[in-house]
Amino acid sequence: MTKTPPNEWQLVVLQWIADGCPEGVMTDTTYKVAAYALERRSLVKVKKRRPWNAIVTEQGRHLLAGEQPDGDSPARSSADDSLPTSITSVPPKVKKAAAAPKPIVKPKTKSATELMMEKLEAEGSIEFDSSESGKYRQLANVAKRKKLFPDDMELVIDKNWNKPCSITLQRRPEWQLVELEPIEVPATVRSPHTAVTRMKEQRPDREGMDTPRWNWTLRIVQALALECEERGYKIEATPAPNINPHRRYYDDPHKGQIKISIGEDSAELDFRQLRKTIPKILTPAEERRRANGQYVVTEESVNTDLIAIKMSGLDGEFWKSDWAESDELGADQFLPRLLQEVELRAARAVERRNLKKQHEDEEQRRWQIVHAQAVAQLNEKHRADVLYDQAKRYQRAELLADYIAAMKVKARTMTSADAEAAEKWIYWAESHMLAINPLRNELRMPDDPKPDAEAIKPFMQGWSPYGPTRSFF
Repeated sequence: MTKTPPNEWQLVVLQWIADGCPEGVMTDTTYKVAAYALERRSLVKVKKRRPWNAIVTEQGRHLLAGEQPDGDSPARSSADDSLPTSITSVPPKVKKAAAAPKPIVKPKTKSATELMMEKLEAEGSIEFDSSESGKYRQLANVAKRKKLFPDDMELVIDKNWNKPCSITLQRRPEWQLVELEPIEVPATVRSPHTAVTRMKEQRPDREGMDTPRWNWTLRIVQALALECEERGYKIEATPAPNINPHRRYYDDPHKGQIKISIGEDSAELDFRQLRKTIPKILTPAEERRRANGQYVVTEESVNTDLIAIKMSGLDGEFWKSDWAESDELGADQFLPRLLQEVELRAARAVERRNLKKQHEDEEQRRWQIVHAQAVAQLNEKHRADVLYDQAKRYQRAELLADYIAAMKVKARTMTSADAEAAEKWIYWAESHMLAINPLRNELRMPDDPKPDAEAIKPFMQGWSPYGPTRSFF
């Protein structure tokens, strides 16, 4: 099939690869999508493992040099040039037979999935209306099934209610590309871990499993316990729940049989034997009741040879929370990813706590700055109030001094009896004037007021005076 020629951006990436992939030229990772498109055209070879690298093929060098690839134009062989003219030429009396018409080959119509992938390779993303989300989800599934993009890439559909949806071809998260070491499940448990021993002691009912599935579960727990100890994690069996018949809707009897702790974070794993529904073989009496129109149970649930593991205790999923065996996949094959799921969730919990601590520290720092400013403003207001009060008292004292002087002048013109009464009033007035005059007291900076919550509340700029995490009231 004829491949479409590379577009302008892909030619830029081709030249950049031919130059040895110099640093500082490509500012984002869109060049990888173009490189994968060039690889499908046999123009480059991409090394997908770290560090990412690519080299130009012989065909790519011809394209950069402006030459036609081999086989695009017919060429006359040297053997034909060496033949005699009498052999290569047609005799004049022999009529050349007409050449058979070439069959008309209709160009193959590209599917909607191929057209979507070509547009993604050229533009990086496609926007669409929310009503087409089902269509693009189906196209993405087809592209994944037909492997139309590399294994280290993925199609991501972003659905938004207030802006156009989009589908993007981007690199998968690094945790999905990590090559995990297998976890070997022992054939027999000869030296059981404490978690295995406690699990057998605390759950004599075997969680409703048959003997082969229960033994398989214990072997899985043994493998997880050895791997956790090697990595420095703690693993232990959880006690069996005491089911209270009066509170069965409040208790959770199936939270997990073992708990894996990484630091202060832990996840619990609940093991269950899978069941399936099969047709029930009816007895003759049941057949008669069914023929008479009576209700008869025609299906029954039976145990399978598979187990399922449910993870709980840490919120959020990376891979998934429910892991189940199938006819093609055993629990020993997904144990590395299951343990990686616990590690990823625990690491995210630590990151969230660190971010929360940083946020709380920042809030505390900002509150302390506002609190210090509020205390300073409270002190300034208090000093200003004291100053204005002293100035007012001084003005009143000066006014009283003038008035008292006038009172003394008046008293000299009074009779003896009236002058005696005036003297008493003048004496009290002079005492009062001296008491309110601030200059009669020590001149110094007033003491700062107590910066309690009620005093600094008007200066806290909307923050609570009791602390950054406290209510305002």
